[in-house]
Amino acid sequence: TLPATLGMGAMFPLTLRLFAVSGATIGDDVGRVYASNTLGSILGAWIPGFILMPRYGMQAALFAGMALNFAMALMLLVVAAADPEPTAAKPEGDDPEGTPPAPVSEARASHAVIESILIYALAPIIPALVALVYFGLFRPNAPWFVPNLTWDPGRMTLGVFRPSVARSACRELANTHVELLYYHDGLSTTVTVERYWGTHLAMKNNGKVDASNGEDMPTQINLAAYPLLMHQDGPEGLDVAVIGFGSGVTVGTALHFPVRSVDVIELERAVPEAARWFAEYSHLDFPLESFPYVDMERLEVINDDGRNYLAATEREYDVIISEPSNPWITGVADLFTEEHFRISKRRLREGGIYCQWVQLYELSPENIKAIYRTFASQFEHVVALSADDFSPDTVLMGSDSPLPLDLGRVVRGFAHEGAQADLRAGTLHRPHDVFSRVLLASREEVMQFSQIEYTRDTASAPWVAHADSDNARPCNLPLCRREPVPTNTDDNMLIEFAAPRDLIGYQRYERYLPDHLYAPTWPYGNVVGKVASVEGQVFAK
Repeated sequence: TLPATLGMGAMFPLTLRLFAVSGATIGDDVGRVYASNTLGSILGAWIPGFILMPRYGMQAALFAGMALNFAMALMLLVVAAADPEPTAAKPEGDDPEGTPPAPVSEARASHAVIESILIYALAPIIPALVALVYFGLFRPNAPWFVPNLTWDPGRMTLGVFRPSVARSACRELANTHVELLYYHDGLSTTVTVERYWGTHLAMKNNGKVDASNGEDMPTQINLAAYPLLMHQDGPEGLDVAVIGFGSGVTVGTALHFPVRSVDVIELERAVPEAARWFAEYSHLDFPLESFPYVDMERLEVINDDGRNYLAATEREYDVIISEPSNPWITGVADLFTEEHFRISKRRLREGGIYCQWVQLYELSPENIKAIYRTFASQFEHVVALSADDFSPDTVLMGSDSPLPLDLGRVVRGFAHEGAQADLRAGTLHRPHDVFSRVLLASREEVMQFSQIEYTRDTASAPWVAHADSDNARPCNLPLCRREPVPTNTDDNMLIEFAAPRDLIGYQRYERYLPDHLYAPTWPYGNVVGKVASVEGQVFAK
C-alpha cells in the first residue's frame, strides 16, 4: 500500500505543476484544478455510495473503480504516445531563414526512446487487465487460467472485528453448517441473514449479529411487551414508534397488542427485506417486492434516521421503543446521549414511556453506569429490567409520569390473547415474571448505582477508584467517597470513544454481570412488598 499512498499523495501537486503553465496565470490554473478536484470528489463519493453499491454491491463497485483507473491509465499512455518527438528549443533572437533547429541532445533522445518502449509495452497490457477483472468477477465462460476474483460474502461478514468472537468466527470457515441466505450492501450497512444447522437464523449488520430466532427472541419480544404491559392506560389504542426494524419481531409483538398504530423508523432500506426470513417469528406479512416490503394495517415503515425523525416530526406517541445496535458500533452512540433522550421525550404524550435497549456485554462498568445515568438524567421515573433471566441485554424504561410496579395492570395486559404466544416466547409465562426481571426499581436506585466509589486505607493515602462498586454499603469521608459518572452528551462523545476500547478489552469485564448485577448480593431491584397486586395484595416471595 505504500507505493499507492505515495502516488495518491503526489498526484495533486503534480497535477498543479502540469496545469500551471506560467506565473501570470497560476491563480486561474490552480483554481481550475481545485474546482475539478472538488467536483470529482463529490461525484466519486456519490456515484459509488448511492448508485453503484446499492444496485450492484460493494464488490462490483470496487472492480468498477479498478477498471476506471485502468482505462484512465490507457488514455494517458495513448496521449503520451501521440506527443511529437522532443526537439531542442531555438535560440532567441532573429531566426535566419533556413536555419535548421538545434539537434536534440543524446540524453533527451535516449529518454524519448525509453518512454516510447514503455508506452508501447504497457498499452496492450491494460486491456488485458480489464478483461481479467471482468472475467474474474463475472466469470462468463472464464478460461481455466483466470483466477476467481470474487470474494466470499460469508467470510467478509464474519465479524472478526470483535475480539470476543474472532476465534469462533474463524472456526466457522471450516464448518459447512453456515448457509448465507441474504446479502445486500446498503447505503449505511451491509445486511446479511445466515442460517446455522438448518434452523438458527441470524441477521447481521456489517458482521454484527443484531437479531436472531434463538437467544435474542426474549429481548426482541420484551422490548415491546414491557412498556405496553406497564403503560398506565394499558395497550389499547396506543400509538407506538419503534426505532429500528431489525428482524421485525419487536414490531410484530407490538401489533399483537390492541395498539392503534406502529410507526417503524428504519435507516437502511435493506433491513425490512432481510426481515422476510423471520416472518415465521414476527408474524408480519411481506407481500411487496420493494421497500417497505411489509404491508399491514396499523403499520407504517419510515425510511429515515431515528434521531432526526424524532427531532423533526410533529407526531406524538404513547410508547417509543429504541433498539439500536451496541454502543461501540460507529454512529450508534448518538442514540445514547442526553440530547437524544431529551428530543425523544418531547414526542411522548402525557403518561408516555420511552423504552431503550442497552446491551451490557463488552462494556466496562463505568460506561454501563454512564449510559444508565444519562438516561435517568432526562426522565423523572425510571425502571431497569433484564430482557431475560441472567441476560446481558437490559431494558430501560423512562417516563415523566409514575411507573408503578402494578401487577394488576400487567395481569390485564396478559389477558390479550393475541399477545400470549409472544409473551411465552419471551419467557414471560405469568405476570409475576415481569417483576422478577427488575434490576433497578426507581430513578433513585439508578442514580445511586451510577456512581464510582473511591477508597483509601489512610487519610493521607491516594484514592483508589472502584468502577464496579454497587454503592449500597456505607461510605464516609475521609476513607471513602463517591462521585457520579459523567453523562454521555453530543459534546463530550463519551461513549462514542470509550465503548470501542471496552470492546478490545472485554476480558477485563467478563465477570462483572455474574458477580454484580446477577449475584445474590445485588442490593437493588427488590420488589418484594412494593408491587401493587390484584385486590390490594402485594407481590411476595
